[in-house]
Amino acid sequence: MALCVNPQTQTVAVPVGASRVYLKLRAYDTREYAEFLTRVTGLRREEEQADPSWEARAGFIDRLLVGISARDAQGREETLEFADPESGEVRPLNPEVKDWTSFVPPSWKIAASFLIEGRAARFEEDTLKN
Repeated sequence: MALCVNPQTQTVAVPVGASRVYLKLRAYDTREYAEFLTRVTGLRREEEQADPSWEARAGFIDRLLVGISARDAQGREETLEFADPESGEVRPLNPEVKDWTSFVPPSWKIAASFLIEGRAARFEEDTLKN
C-alpha cells in the first residue's frame, strides 16, 4: 500500500456523543504549522501568562476547513444542521452556506487540532525510529 506524503486534504474525526463529525481540512504548509505551534506553546515576555493555545488551535483548524460531515454510531450518515441567525430557520450545514465555518463549534475545532498534533507527533516518532 502506498502512503501519500502530501495529501491535498485530510479528514479528522471528532467524537460528538456516540456520533463522529468529520472535518475535511485542506493541506497546510510548514509556515502555517510552525506559526500554529508557536502560538500554541509561546508565551510573550512582559505579559501576563495567558494561554493562547485554545484560540490558536481553533483558528488553525478554521483556516484549514474545507468540508464537514457526520456519521452515527452505526456508521450511517447524519445531517448537520444550524440555525440561520438571519432567518432563524434550521438548515443543513455544508460548505455552500455563507461563513459556514463560523457555525462549527470551537470545541470541535480544538478537538480536531489535538488529533492533528497527535498524528504529527506519531509521524515524527516513527520517522526518528527509522
